Amino acid sequence: MRNFSILLAATTWLSLSATLFGQGSAPRPKSPVVHNLLMQREEVLSAIQDNDAHLLSLLRLVEQSKHLAARARQAGNGAEAATAAQALENAEQGIELVQHKLARERAILWQINSALDQAREWPPDLVAVHPAATPIGMTGTVKITNAQGHAIALHGQGFKLQPGMTIDLPGRHSFMRLQLPSGARVDLGPHTRLRYEAGKTGRIYDLLQGELHLNERAKAYLYKKFGSRFSIRTPQVAVAVRGTEFTISTNSRRSVFTVLSGEIALRVNGRKAPIILRRMQWLRIPTHGAIPSPAAISGNHMQVWWQP
Repeated sequence: MRNFSILLAATTWLSLSATLFGQGSAPRPKSPVVHNLLMQREEVLSAIQDNDAHLLSLLRLVEQSKHLAARARQAGNGAEAATAAQALENAEQGIELVQHKLARERAILWQINSALDQAREWPPDLVAVHPAATPIGMTGTVKITNAQGHAIALHGQGFKLQPGMTIDLPGRHSFMRLQLPSGARVDLGPHTRLRYEAGKTGRIYDLLQGELHLNERAKAYLYKKFGSRFSIRTPQVAVAVRGTEFTISTNSRRSVFTVLSGEIALRVNGRKAPIILRRMQWLRIPTHGAIPSPAAISGNHMQVWWQP
């Protein structure tokens, strides 16, 4: 796998260099090399996402097995305790295996991104791969309005995000999955309201209420190249996105943050220093009152509402 990764990085970079800089000519309008690299990147990202989901399920199984084993020992049920102990051992072995897979996949991903990131000039079709915020999944009632309050019609080609645009999911069965121009994926749950704004330092997504899941891993090079950094705000907190995956649930009383991969920096209203929330941690921030310390995610706390 290591030799394959090195060969992949070398060949893709040589092809990319020949395409973009070869013979002193301008880049071709369409770059199949860049497109193929992006397709490879999406395949690796998909594998990483699947393995991350598997890892989460194994972590939940570990917690459940520990609980069952402890309960069985207290009840003096040796057979049930042995079964739970075996399930725990299998889950821990599975976690180790999945972690090795993730390490290999992220190494390949890093090399693909490096090949893309070293280019001095990006051809137009790189942006055209994700020309707009594209709905790739939707159920129930979804309403999109512009800054003037006029309805925006949804269609298969997506829609351009404009300052002041608001996405409303008023129903209890409403759901929307968006692919942003950068490639990041955003899932919005029932009773969610999200407003898009253009700030001085980047794009701002105001989560006014509801639930949001963001998968923004391995997209940082696109933000860097196109100056499209963004942050997410809730009524209580501003979230600095650092190439990660996390969820937010918010209302007027509190915001709950759960980090699945990477880390996020939370800037709480009236507090100077940010709170760093890392992988497999969660935190509930109330509108008023003391803020607790970040806690580890347990199986009971984690609800993967954005997955079918």
